[in-house]
Amino acid sequence: MQSSSSLSSLAGELLRKAASSIRLDLPSASCRRFSAKVKGKKAEAEGQLNPNSKPKSKSESEKVKPRLSGSALITYRVSASLAPVLQTSETTRPDALKRIWAYIKAHKLQSDTEKTRIMCDPALKKAFGQDDLKVNEVLKYLNPHLSRKV
Repeated sequence: MQSSSSLSSLAGELLRKAASSIRLDLPSASCRRFSAKVKGKKAEAEGQLNPNSKPKSKSESEKVKPRLSGSALITYRVSASLAPVLQTSETTRPDALKRIWAYIKAHKLQSDTEKTRIMCDPALKKAFGQDDLKVNEVLKYLNPHLSRKV
């Protein structure tokens, strides 16, 4: 097996030959950059640390939970007609939307031919009063069913 320096010089040489065959003047610096990238990707793939990269700090490696704000903190009462679909009587607006989409996907209510159309089953038809609706109208029909908790 060849060493990494000979591999990078080989990669640069191949690039220069390819560039000259299609009549491009490729500076040797770009060939070096390309071979360095290849070397770095190969080292990462083999599980070795890339010498050019900085080690990640503790805060970068840990996942940061998003902060809740606005409507995500407000709890709403769900109407009696929509409660069987959402399977809850109280929820936040983002959670209600997630539950609606989970219901739509679980019952395969999204049209196969037109993905922007939702075909309402009897439970959704009772809640929304529509046979079918567009994807971007879901929130419009959901809002009247959520009332602010006192």
